[in-house]
Amino acid sequence: MKESAKAEFLIVAAAGAKGLEESAKDAVGLALALGARPENAIFLVAGEEPDKAAETASARFGLPVLALSGAGLVQALCDVFTAAIASVALRVKPRFILLSHTISNMDAAPLLSIKLAAACITGVTSVEEGASGPVFVRPTASGKLLQRISVNSSCAVLTALPGGFPVPEAPPFAPGEITTENVEITDSGMRLLEELAPALADMGLSVADVVVAAGRGIGCPENLELIERLAALFPRSAVAGSRPVCDAGWLPANRQVGVTGATVSPKLYIACGISGVFQHVAGMSGSNLIVAINKDPCAPIFSVAHIGVAEDLAAFIPAFLEEVEKVRPAS
Repeated sequence: MKESAKAEFLIVAAAGAKGLEESAKDAVGLALALGARPENAIFLVAGEEPDKAAETASARFGLPVLALSGAGLVQALCDVFTAAIASVALRVKPRFILLSHTISNMDAAPLLSIKLAAACITGVTSVEEGASGPVFVRPTASGKLLQRISVNSSCAVLTALPGGFPVPEAPPFAPGEITTENVEITDSGMRLLEELAPALADMGLSVADVVVAAGRGIGCPENLELIERLAALFPRSAVAGSRPVCDAGWLPANRQVGVTGATVSPKLYIACGISGVFQHVAGMSGSNLIVAINKDPCAPIFSVAHIGVAEDLAAFIPAFLEEVEKVRPAS
């Protein structure tokens, strides 16, 4: 990248031990929705060894890539990571800096906006056209309300929720040129002691055609039997849970769906007793058909469900299972 290079869009992703983070596609999808193209965008991948991630980004997204490397440049050290990104942004002068909505970027986005005196809008799910530019839509109040926010500053830092901005399977453009750059990391007074890998998402969730998910609304762990019986009606099915259910130990952590768990897109997703906060919806909104069972008719989950059942699941599921048994052919 030339020293004088400018870009309207700066898409930021971290290079980890396994290469490019999968969630980078969410930020790219938001950039494409705003009009990003090879001539006005730069994909910035940062890490101690970003070469592999840079090659993946170039081939997958077809945008010019800047591979930023440096000893100690790791996403876990948020102040170091954002300082390196800010140094590039000050040269590039982008209108939008885009990141995926991950736990790490929830820290990075506001810190980056402070360093650059930029606006910061997190958890964007869609973009609308406004009179003076794009209007960014994000959920609030546990998904019960939507905010529509316009930007009047020269730069805005945005994070994109999973599933909101799909990227075509085929690369949208030809592979982009890769430029490498080394950055000197100054001592921040922090050091990374250890990284503990989270429990791997259950492989059954990623390949299941049907996912039946339990939320806090199931009432007690004993009612998981109903969820399992419902899932057993379908071939290639799996049982999942919301964060409260997994945090309570009712289901293993690797069954969790949402921002801090797995992202799934089965043919059928049945949400049982799940209120529908945006952190959960972000992990399943790409499902082909969403059915919600919740006794609260005002639950946010109904805003994303294709079919809604406003009933007590402890009564509805047994009745449903009974009706299925009546019409199911004898084995």
